[in-house]
Amino acid sequence: MLNQTLPQNQELTPVILVIGELNVNSAIFGWLFAVEVTSRKTNSGKLFRQVQIKLMRVQNDDSIPADRFTLGTRCSIAQLEVDFQHLIDKVGDPGLRILLNNCFVTEVMERFRRWPAAVRHHGAVVGGLLEHTVNVTTIAELTARLYPCDHDLVLAGALLHDIGKLEELEGQVGAGFTPHGRMVGHIVLGMYYVQEQAQQVAALEEGKMDDLLHIILAHHTKEYGSPVNPATIEALIVHQADLAEAHLTGFLEHCQKSCSPNGWTSFSPIYGGQLRVS
Repeated sequence: MLNQTLPQNQELTPVILVIGELNVNSAIFGWLFAVEVTSRKTNSGKLFRQVQIKLMRVQNDDSIPADRFTLGTRCSIAQLEVDFQHLIDKVGDPGLRILLNNCFVTEVMERFRRWPAAVRHHGAVVGGLLEHTVNVTTIAELTARLYPCDHDLVLAGALLHDIGKLEELEGQVGAGFTPHGRMVGHIVLGMYYVQEQAQQVAALEEGKMDDLLHIILAHHTKEYGSPVNPATIEALIVHQADLAEAHLTGFLEHCQKSCSPNGWTSFSPIYGGQLRVS
């Protein structure tokens, strides 16, 4: 049981609820906790309210969507899906277009649309992977207009760069990595998946497949876990777009989570200081 007493005009701050003696697993992702909340005033001279939260039972009910109780993207997932398909439609190369449609068939999109982009930090929300991919591809597309490069390859590489996270991460936000994901990682898993789908695409130009796989393999650079560094301008564009999107989304998420009344956040070790909220 958890008790917290505070002045009436003060809001409750988040509190960790310790499960205590209940015989349950230490982490139960996707389960719902039924709680009882009571509120009353004390008899002291000052007006106080007391909120008591008691864990009544642990309930695993598949009929209640867990998405209702987890953080989601800043944008509508339905709109993100429209934007995602619009980006695929911009790819003019017939082979790459067929490959993208093969990689993102309906059953894959059902997972892709709700998957998180990470365990924590940027995009660790329902739909985070879809939002991250749309943003990365949009940034990469705009950048590709400024430099001589294969625009279709940039688009395809950006759309596919994190496809391996469907196998690396558990679907529930915060649930962590799959055993396969821990051992292999999303970069190599993504390469394997795209290679497998490409075997069914006769229209892919010779050499184009290696260029596409290189984008997937190099998008983190060796410094952050890639087996190779970007060796083509297309791979460099996707890497920079991925880096920019992750930093910008992480910045906004930190501002949202820890903004104080004076307009500044708590200290962020990632950004090296406090951040000002616009």
